[in-house]
Amino acid sequence: MRARRHSRGFTLLELLIAIALLGVLAVLCWRGLESVLSSRDRLTQESDRLRALTIAFAQVDDDLRRTWAVRSIPAVARAVRFLSVDDRLVLELARLGGNASDPSRVDRVVWRLRSDILERGIAANAAGELVWQPVLSEVKDLQWRVWPSGQGWQTGQAIAATMASQDASATSAAGAGTPAAGTPSAAPAAGDGQREPTAQAGTSLQATQLAQNVQGTQVVNGTGSTGAQPSTPAAGRPPEAPILGVELMIERADGSRFLRVYSVRD
Repeated sequence: MRARRHSRGFTLLELLIAIALLGVLAVLCWRGLESVLSSRDRLTQESDRLRALTIAFAQVDDDLRRTWAVRSIPAVARAVRFLSVDDRLVLELARLGGNASDPSRVDRVVWRLRSDILERGIAANAAGELVWQPVLSEVKDLQWRVWPSGQGWQTGQAIAATMASQDASATSAAGAGTPAAGTPSAAPAAGDGQREPTAQAGTSLQATQLAQNVQGTQVVNGTGSTGAQPSTPAAGRPPEAPILGVELMIERADGSRFLRVYSVRD
């Protein structure tokens, strides 16, 4: 007679060991997958932040490049102007903003830091109110430096103080027909086509601080009174060294700093 074969299965101990090994492998795979997913989310966030920063730098570059043509217009006092507003530095530009249907339009653009948001304000034809657009969030600090011809790098605060002093001297030399620096401008007569720009969101960007560029761009766009057009924008103002370069440093909330240097003259 043939001997009977008895099939032998897994013991309980072997099953427990197999289940434990499968559990360890599952935990390792889950932790690896979780790490990959968290890394992907972190990279996406950093990519979005870098993309927003790149867009902000590119927009500033485009605004500065569009001031090149405006600086040749005699009616515009300054195409690039730095102002100290509420103890913060503000960059104001007169830039070519026209399209194919209106190629000679000059717009007014203002860059400022409000709270932790970098904002860009634009007024079409420099006659209306500034429309503010949030460009970059989580900004801890914003610093400007300027390179006037033959003078090397200077802080934006120093340039703003110099421009304010020159404007005050030019206003004094112009006579009683021009309002003194820091005093409210007279309301425009009815029908002269001028409108005062209005401050936005708690800032002090009043018409008295931006009057020269606004008046010049209004005359260029044909919206200002021709009788008030100055013979030259720099009447009574000493010659200024042209601005050749602008440096912008943005510090984010996490302490990272990004720097960009722009050429302001072609």
